Amino acid sequence: MPELPEVEVVRAGLERHVVGTTILSVDVLHPRPVRRDPRGPAGFAGALVGRTLTGAHRRGKYFWLALDSGDALLGHLGMSGQMLVQPSTVPDERHLRVRFTLDGAPGDEGASASPLVEARASASVSKPARPGQRVVLVAAVADNGVIGADGDIPWRIPEDFAHFKATTMGHTLVMGRATYDSIGRPLPGRATIVLTRDLAWTAGEYAAQVLVAHSFAEALALAADLPGDVMVVGGAQVYALALPYATHQVLTEVHQSPEGDTVYPVWDRAGWVATAREARDGWSVSWWERRDSGESLA
Repeated sequence: MPELPEVEVVRAGLERHVVGTTILSVDVLHPRPVRRDPRGPAGFAGALVGRTLTGAHRRGKYFWLALDSGDALLGHLGMSGQMLVQPSTVPDERHLRVRFTLDGAPGDEGASASPLVEARASASVSKPARPGQRVVLVAAVADNGVIGADGDIPWRIPEDFAHFKATTMGHTLVMGRATYDSIGRPLPGRATIVLTRDLAWTAGEYAAQVLVAHSFAEALALAADLPGDVMVVGGAQVYALALPYATHQVLTEVHQSPEGDTVYPVWDRAGWVATAREARDGWSVSWWERRDSGESLA
């Protein structure tokens, strides 16, 4: 089929051509699209081979192909961005950056989906979708790493609730479904994105106010059109998914060691700089910035 310009990338039938297919091979023909992936081109390709494409979506100038791993292949469609879907026997590599060979898209024997724009594995993206938009992990963590027990917080610090509100107000919250269910509604003054594997889940009566994403890359693409920075507020699995993308962390350090079944992900402090710390009675707040983020949260 012919090239699909940016405004037609999904509307003109991309989903019909690629959803349900499996990635047989990945050829990185230009280093730029995967320059931020610490695994390099070979590692990037290896992480995608064998994955099945489960969805195709577009919002604004971003599109993403959902994978059965729960990640997504995110692309940015600039003024000249195009997606080309064609039989593998008709190669066109004039502007090709990354080529994906699929296991026979419907109607195209041995078809290949070839984005002529940046594409990268969501697990390795460390820069947010919108320039200048920071990805901030906001969490309360005990000295032993515990952040939860039996679906609840094993401490009560009223002042930390006020700190959380002040930190996140005016920004976009990204949270898991269990975290959203524990709150029960979207918080005022903040946009809300709920990350869930359940493709049928909605926020019920608040569905018009709550966006739903099925991978963290999709959450970032949605957040690109929403106010402020991306504030990741739990739970543990969402923190772990977001950590490779994070530019900053705002951590309430609770000086207790309670029993718990949910812990904050382990992170390498050598890659971060503590920019500020405030001590309180029995707890403290620390602000961290990734060494290569180039932007201060202060």
